[in-house]
Amino acid sequence: MKKTIAMKLLGPTADDVARRVGCTGAAVRKWPDDLPPRLVDRVIAASVREHFTHRPAAGLTGNVSLHPDLFAYLWHEALMARVEEAKRCNAEALAARIENRRKAKVAARSQRFTQVSQEAA
Repeated sequence: MKKTIAMKLLGPTADDVARRVGCTGAAVRKWPDDLPPRLVDRVIAASVREHFTHRPAAGLTGNVSLHPDLFAYLWHEALMARVEEAKRCNAEALAARIENRRKAKVAARSQRFTQVSQEAA
């Protein structure tokens, strides 16, 4: 998650973000542009918490909507996780095919060597 997305979700200023996340404004200003996972988790938790504090508990049944930017970020992360899993599966399948071809070539060479040895004898 980018720092700009966190700022968009939690407030226009670093002090607003800090108040919601539970740290100081100076700490938020020192955040890197690409937030590490622990800060991403804090931002998501603060965003969801902020969203639910404005609704009574009885109103949370049924469909619950998230902030559009948070939803887009979570959807993108889930999509990227699927892409990485597909890449990993494809890489494993490719490695298995290469290994099977290598074994087939070795077996064919071994069989030819055995045939040539038997014909020579």
